[in-house]
Amino acid sequence: MRQAGKTRLAVTAPGLFDDLGARSPSHSRRSVAAAVVHYHHLEKEVPGDLPAGESDRVGFIQGGNNQGVSLQGQRARGPPRGPAFYQNDTTIRLWNRRQELWYKMFLGFNRRRESYRSEMTDEAKVSASARRRFFETRYWLRDLVLSVLLAIIVIVFLYQPVQVEGTSMMPRLTNHERIFINKFVYRFEPIQRGDIVVFWYPLDPSKSYIKRVVGLPGEWLSIQEGKVLVNGVALAEPYVPAGYLDHQSYAPLRVEPDHYYVLGDHRDASNDSRVWGTVDRKYIYGKAVFVYWPFSELGSLE
Repeated sequence: MRQAGKTRLAVTAPGLFDDLGARSPSHSRRSVAAAVVHYHHLEKEVPGDLPAGESDRVGFIQGGNNQGVSLQGQRARGPPRGPAFYQNDTTIRLWNRRQELWYKMFLGFNRRRESYRSEMTDEAKVSASARRRFFETRYWLRDLVLSVLLAIIVIVFLYQPVQVEGTSMMPRLTNHERIFINKFVYRFEPIQRGDIVVFWYPLDPSKSYIKRVVGLPGEWLSIQEGKVLVNGVALAEPYVPAGYLDHQSYAPLRVEPDHYYVLGDHRDASNDSRVWGTVDRKYIYGKAVFVYWPFSELGSLE
C-alpha cells in the first residue's frame, strides 16, 4: 500500500549518548537525530539496510496525521523499493550518501565516547592512587605522632635521662655518661642493697647525687680498712676494684628507719654517707637502669 503526499522517515539513536551524557556533567541525556529522508512514494513497511548496531530505534511517521508505527529493533535492508524510486538514480545516491554520513557520524560519536571512558578510567585510577597515598601518609603521620607522644609520656613520667657528673661511681659510671633513671620503680618494689639510686642531696636538695645503696633501714653498718661490714658480716662488693678502696675505718652506725646508707664505688673519691650520714627515703626519686651514651657503654645497669 502506498501513501500519496510527503512522507518522512526519521532514524534516531536515543541510546547513543545515554552513557556519555550520564558520565559527563557537560552533556545532558539526549537522542541524536541521525538522518531525515524525504520521499514522495514510500511503501507501508520500510525495507533497506543500516550498519549493524547503529540504530536503537527506527520510527516511521506518516506526514499529515502524525501517526506512526514503531519498528523497534528492525533494520532496513536497502533503499526503499518502488517503481518510481528505482527510476531515480539521484535518489539512490542520496540515500547511500546519507547512510555513509550516518555511519561516519556514528563512528565519530563512538570514538568520542570510548575516549571519554578511557580518560575517565585514567582519572579514576589517578584519583584512587592519590586517595591511597593520602591515607597511607595520614596513617604514617598518625603512627609518628602516637610514637612521639608515647615517648614523651615514658620519658617524662616513667624514665628520665640524666647525665653523670664526676667520678665517684667509677668504674661502673664515668664522667659525662648519660643514663636513664626509672622514677616509678620504687612505687612498686622496695629499695634493695646494690641499687644505684638518684636522690636529692640531704644538705642541699637543689642538687642531685647518684650513689649505690649498701645499708638498709635497721641494719648496723661499719667500715674497717675499706671493707664494709653489715651486722658484723663483710659485704661482698665485686663492683669495687681493689684500686678504688680508701682503706679507712668508720665506727659502727645503725641505719634509721626509712633511711639508707649510700656509698660511691670509687671510695677514695666519693662524697657519701661516710661524710654527711644516711639518706631519707623521701629524697630518693629514681633508680639508674640504663646507659644510652656513649654507645660503647650502651646497656643495662642491673
